[in-house]
Amino acid sequence: MANTFIKLGGVELTSAQSSLNFTSIPQTYTDLILVCSLRTTNSGDFGVPILRFNGAANNNNMTHRGLMLESGGVSGGTNSEGLVIRRCPGANAPADYFGSATIWISNYASSTAHKFFQGIFASPRNQNTGSAIGMNACAWSDATAISEINILDNNGNSFAQYSSAYLYGVSNA
Repeated sequence: MANTFIKLGGVELTSAQSSLNFTSIPQTYTDLILVCSLRTTNSGDFGVPILRFNGAANNNNMTHRGLMLESGGVSGGTNSEGLVIRRCPGANAPADYFGSATIWISNYASSTAHKFFQGIFASPRNQNTGSAIGMNACAWSDATAISEINILDNNGNSFAQYSSAYLYGVSNA
């Protein structure tokens, strides 16, 4: 069977906003793919975008593992406040720098199974000090079907104008 990808929606910011949101996600697909191009208003080199689900103030029932290569060093990480996309450029980066992330959300519509996520990201820092790349995986120990996805900055910053995210439904047809 071939996978079919159907665009469910997109958010393209025309001004800075605190989040990018997808609501009323149809429950008719097997998986979701989220593709992001993000930049934060953080005054430093990087912001830290995260995902939260179903309008929750936090998702402290997540187990997150990440592997990141940044400026020549490898690090791992854990987080329980949402799936960390890990990095996107901040205000110190050149104005045309945006980070990219692709996240696969398996079995999102199930109301009886836990949800698993995997993602990859790449983010330039600035012209002189390199960039960050990495992979993340997350288990959400909630059997609730995902009907809403919120992309937020973990430090409370806004996302800059022209940040975008697109959501696709995957069917095994």
